Amino acid sequence: MKYKSALPGILLVLLVTDLHAQHTADKKDITKKLERIYDLDQGIREKFAKAKPGSPEYKMLRDSVRYIDSVNQAEIFPLLDQYGWLDSKTTSAKASSAYYFVIQHAELPAQIKYAAYIDKAYQSKQITNLDYARFVDRLLFRQGKFQVYGLQTGADPLGNNFLYPVKDVKVVDRERKKLGFGKIEDELGGTIITPDLSGFQYPVVFIAHIAGDKNFQTPAKDVEILYDSKVIAKTSERGLVYIGLNKPPGKEVVLTLQRDGKSQTYTLKDDKDFYEYWGMWSN
Repeated sequence: MKYKSALPGILLVLLVTDLHAQHTADKKDITKKLERIYDLDQGIREKFAKAKPGSPEYKMLRDSVRYIDSVNQAEIFPLLDQYGWLDSKTTSAKASSAYYFVIQHAELPAQIKYAAYIDKAYQSKQITNLDYARFVDRLLFRQGKFQVYGLQTGADPLGNNFLYPVKDVKVVDRERKKLGFGKIEDELGGTIITPDLSGFQYPVVFIAHIAGDKNFQTPAKDVEILYDSKVIAKTSERGLVYIGLNKPPGKEVVLTLQRDGKSQTYTLKDDKDFYEYWGMWSN
């Protein structure tokens, strides 16, 4: 009788069992790492949100936010490159959310690189309608493009609160409704909203924040904005200009800013939907 050894089969079972155990251990380690990244991202932002703007604590926490973001990105981007977006069933809800927040808080090149992951996560319901819309709008406004949902707002030290530009409020409200959001006007209250652009063939928006001091605490009012030697706007009591104008693709538009016999120019370059200028006007 020929004896057939069971050893190869036993070794195979042991090998498979060992690989499964290793995979489980790796999954647990990755989950812990992602949850820690989530806690760091959200924890420092909760503290930063409570700090008084301009205070020493505010500046310290602002620097801490930037540092923690860089550390988190150095950990999470290699995981994305190797494994893709590990969903909440594979890890946990908190761990899966870490991917979103780290990408959302990254610099523009990284956001562009990983945008497809956000789309897939949205389709598989790993992120909410609000999370998705915020990312879409942030990606657009950081490239100088009109928003789709109107969720990105801005504020300056001069006391101005404004919506980063949208092309058509009615169209945006329709897109918002699809995701269950209310109208822009109802949610933003006294925030300055994009001017009517319907009269322009190639509409762009120009936003200017002009202060009368280097610390950007005192607004410079009544600074005139000229286009083709014509005054098209003046800064408000709070040093703000928020206007629409015409800029054909490929053409540079030179604006002149003047007051009290002084002048300077600002050129609208490239093909963007809006341009934002920060300047100082000393008397």
